[in-house]
Amino acid sequence: MKKKLKPRSVTVSEKEIRQKLTRANRELSAANEELSMTNEKLRTANEKLVATNEELRIETEEHRRMEEALRESESRLNQAQTVAGAGVWDWDISSDKHFWSDSLFRMFRLNPLKVKASFRSWRSISHPDDLPLAEKNLEFAIKKGTHLDIEYRIVLPSDEVRWIRTIADVVRDAKGKTSRLIGMCVDVTDRKLELESILDSSPAMIFYKDKENRLLRVNRTFAEAMHLSKEQMEGKSIFDLYPKEQAEASWKDDLEVIRRRKPKLGIIESMKTSQDTRIVEIHKVPSFGQDGSVTGVVGFAIDITELKDAEREVLTQRQRIHAIMEAVPVGVSFSEDSSCVTIKGNAALMAQFEMGPDDNVSASAESESAAGRKVRYFREGQELCADELPLQQAVRENRNIGPAELEILLPSGKRWFALASGAPILDNEGKIIGGVAVTEDITERKLMEAVLKRDKQIVEKLVDDRTRELLEVQLELERARRLSDIGTLSATVAHELRNPLAAMSMAAYNIERKAGSPELEKHLSTISKKIAESDQIINNLLFYSRLKPPSLETVNIRGLIEECVEVLEKRSRQKIDLIKDVDSISDITIEADPIQIREVFNNIFNNARDAVPSENPVIQVGAVDDEKFVKVSIEDNGPGIAKDIIDKIFDPFFTTKAKGTGLGLSVCRQIVGMHDGEITVKRGLTKGTCILVRLPKKQERRPAKKARKKR
Repeated sequence: MKKKLKPRSVTVSEKEIRQKLTRANRELSAANEELSMTNEKLRTANEKLVATNEELRIETEEHRRMEEALRESESRLNQAQTVAGAGVWDWDISSDKHFWSDSLFRMFRLNPLKVKASFRSWRSISHPDDLPLAEKNLEFAIKKGTHLDIEYRIVLPSDEVRWIRTIADVVRDAKGKTSRLIGMCVDVTDRKLELESILDSSPAMIFYKDKENRLLRVNRTFAEAMHLSKEQMEGKSIFDLYPKEQAEASWKDDLEVIRRRKPKLGIIESMKTSQDTRIVEIHKVPSFGQDGSVTGVVGFAIDITELKDAEREVLTQRQRIHAIMEAVPVGVSFSEDSSCVTIKGNAALMAQFEMGPDDNVSASAESESAAGRKVRYFREGQELCADELPLQQAVRENRNIGPAELEILLPSGKRWFALASGAPILDNEGKIIGGVAVTEDITERKLMEAVLKRDKQIVEKLVDDRTRELLEVQLELERARRLSDIGTLSATVAHELRNPLAAMSMAAYNIERKAGSPELEKHLSTISKKIAESDQIINNLLFYSRLKPPSLETVNIRGLIEECVEVLEKRSRQKIDLIKDVDSISDITIEADPIQIREVFNNIFNNARDAVPSENPVIQVGAVDDEKFVKVSIEDNGPGIAKDIIDKIFDPFFTTKAKGTGLGLSVCRQIVGMHDGEITVKRGLTKGTCILVRLPKKQERRPAKKARKKR
């Protein structure tokens, strides 16, 4: 208990009273002058407000026109989905809420009035043979947070089977866990039928077997070679179609491909059918699911029975190589000695160079009249000599020369492009006995590349133009919203400024009337307090309506927090127990705008000061180093924030106080957001409110934005 002090008698002379009255009159006169200036500023502000309201009306009308354009754009998007045979869907996993676009319902032939968009509805129309793998890939995408791209069949209510391709991306929550899937379904039945037609027309036998050795897909060539129909083969085990010995050999190769997860090429097998026996060369490769596991084996088999028969008739390696060279669609040239003075080629090569079968293609030919000496070669605009060509270089350096692009000018004036590579030919002792080169005509590809490059530039320009237009629209919408907020703000400012100014006037009146009274200091304190409140209101208004990009500096975050704590202690009317735990960030600096970040913490501290109780008020300040970020927490022991309004506290003009503009936390969120940080609110450990501010140590450098033209 504090002891009560006995009042002391104070004797004040008449002269001292007059001096105090004179000082009070001077101070009152100054206050009146300041009040007059404030009134003039308010009058000017009102005039600007009238002009601003007119601009707001114009912007609101423009906003309405933009909304109409947006609705029209959405209608066009729906039409585009229908034309493209696509549908959009959205699955909120946490709440299990699904959204299907109208075009998706139409694709699935489902009535949205009778069937609810749901995972169950999707499963009900999925083909039972494809559903397990589709669900497995879907679960993998959710678990791993990866992109989803799958194809599967659906069965429509009319029993029609359609092929669907589903593409989706995951959305993660703050903890990095997949919370949503947003995707699109495309009807690819026509493409599948075209692909199946292409596969059926392929001369190669193509098949797909699962890990249970069942043939899930075969093309017509394979079925015809087996003298069966596709329906008779698909779904059957290879043991149902081949003799046991042949089936076991094939299954052994399959298991090797599955186990090693690598292709096995060039498998020579005898394929016994009901009518004959064929020799086939098979290439088997593993098929992978979206999760990376092997789901089966894809095989490509070529009937080489005739080739094997021909090999038995061919006695020399030259004839065998010649047969192969004549079969390939690319140009093949070869030299039978290391001098490369004589080079011959296959029919494709001679056609490329517009020469006859007996012409010498070599640019190194001894005779100047040789056809090869009249051809000119260029690489990147520089003419090449004979020794720089792939075949001659490979023989000279005894190494393989990788594919290189050449520009070739023929005597006829024809100019074409080739992709050429070379390799030396060695005998059994490793001695160079000649060379070989492969020349592929890529003229058409080069022309297509030029067209694609041109089209890419056009598309990029269109995208850039569209992006700029969208950004301008976004800026205009933001400007309209901010002007709307300012219109709402005007009434608040008028009300909030009159109250402190009225209090100042009354306090000044009391000073004049009660000069020399012990209550003089109390009234002066009231004047200071109301001026501070007005200053904070004006600061919040200016920050909200004129917020600029941060001017980044290196800031000692602990020092800045200590400054804000000192300001809090000076402005507090009661003794608050301040608990600080910021030693862990003593030497940490961040890149930030010190003025803006100081405003953030001042606002939070002011809210905490207003929230604490009159008895045992406590404010705790903590800070930790979080790798690339610094996390600061400010917690009070006040009554806390009700659950039904906790999501609104960052909204402009929302406040639970009897006084204030409700802009403080809104300003804080904008500033922290411009620093690429986060500000959140939660209940304290016991009670009260805890504000968490997370700021990056380093700011990402952004290119300066062009100033928007004034309208």
